[in-house]
Amino acid sequence: MLNNRVNQKSFIFDTNKCTGCGACILACSIENELEFGASRRRVFTFNEAHYPALPRFHLSLACNHCLDPPCLKYCPARAYHKDEQTGAVILDQDKCIGCKYCSWACPYDAPQFNPLSGLMEKCTFCEHRLAENIEPACVELCPTTALRFGDYGSEKNSTGVPGFTKTEIKPAIQLIPLQENRTVPEFSLQPAEAIQKKIPQSSPVSKIRLQSEWSLILFTLLTAILVGWISAAVVYGSRIDPVQFAGFGAGTLLISLGHLGKKSRAYRTILNWRHSWLSREISLFPLFLFLSAVFMLRIAEGHILKSFVLLSGVVLLVAMDKVYETVSFSRLRLHSAGTVLTGFLFFAYFAAQQNIFISVLFLKLVLYAGRKFNVELYRSKIHPLASVTRIIAGFFLPPVLFHYFSPGSAVFIFLFITTGELLDRCEFFLEMNIPTPQNQIVTDMLND
Repeated sequence: MLNNRVNQKSFIFDTNKCTGCGACILACSIENELEFGASRRRVFTFNEAHYPALPRFHLSLACNHCLDPPCLKYCPARAYHKDEQTGAVILDQDKCIGCKYCSWACPYDAPQFNPLSGLMEKCTFCEHRLAENIEPACVELCPTTALRFGDYGSEKNSTGVPGFTKTEIKPAIQLIPLQENRTVPEFSLQPAEAIQKKIPQSSPVSKIRLQSEWSLILFTLLTAILVGWISAAVVYGSRIDPVQFAGFGAGTLLISLGHLGKKSRAYRTILNWRHSWLSREISLFPLFLFLSAVFMLRIAEGHILKSFVLLSGVVLLVAMDKVYETVSFSRLRLHSAGTVLTGFLFFAYFAAQQNIFISVLFLKLVLYAGRKFNVELYRSKIHPLASVTRIIAGFFLPPVLFHYFSPGSAVFIFLFITTGELLDRCEFFLEMNIPTPQNQIVTDMLND
């Protein structure tokens, strides 16, 4: 929350005056000496296709320097701080690890990942200019004074501007809504082909890309396998090879580093354990491996140790699910690809407990089918080939093989359920409902 000592400044944006010329974008790029085409400010157009039933206007947005910024709150490396003189949310790039979690947490898509530096970047209010009593470059170059700068609360503010995400994080931007004469339908003639290209999609586009998140997908799935594996050994005395488990655990830990832009700063991921579920997840993983090693090597024995091994594994999986629940802004809480359920599934597999295995698999099937039959609620896109493969490999074949279990079928059961869980995990990432200004515009247009 905002410290009482902070003198909060804010951008003031008048939707009636912006022409969408892009001068603010250019000013930001030049002032911050960014690569060609890069900018920390963007202009979004509401009703770009000129639908006659909707008004058309522009939104010039950068970081809103929120009073309760989620980027600062959830950053595992504690790379953000709030300037007491201006209220600006400042990113310290010497502390940033390039994990992109702040980008997921921000509904305004302010932090941007720079693949060249491996770090996040964002608007700073042009703090170097403010120190000299000069307005931010984007404000100074705006030719229509649509974008201004002042004290937060100095203008009548509206959070009901279409295309602007409404949240509880108190964005420090003052929006002047359209005047009544600007909200009437606009009529303009355009070629049908041009309009067709601008028609919004029926569902928002996720900022998540599988090719950039593959390490997280594998890390979460492999961790669930590890937890299920050791839990079966603890509860049912299932055989477990310490060397294989240690190698599997070390490989999983190395895979997790693939998501970081600055791998040499990986140690910073545990610094914000009080507020960030990502920090808690990373802190719990080595603790889980350590307790598992103590159990397997029989350095200590007893029910207390077994309880701690099981507890550390379950809490680790809960923390993993909480990481994505925190940033998804979704109504969905229980998911067939959730790591807790996946951990229980592999626990039943390694322990050869058919009844538990079938029960967990059935629950996963119900949750999976629910998403596919309620696309609008869960924002699930149908991928026919992936869905058919998921159902056959992940839901149908494993119980059949389990029923006719033989030593030779164990490997095939593992391969089938792993394939099914991997596909479900990929779909989970694609379905994450992370708001962006462009997606909010699409949503508001479809709802009007």
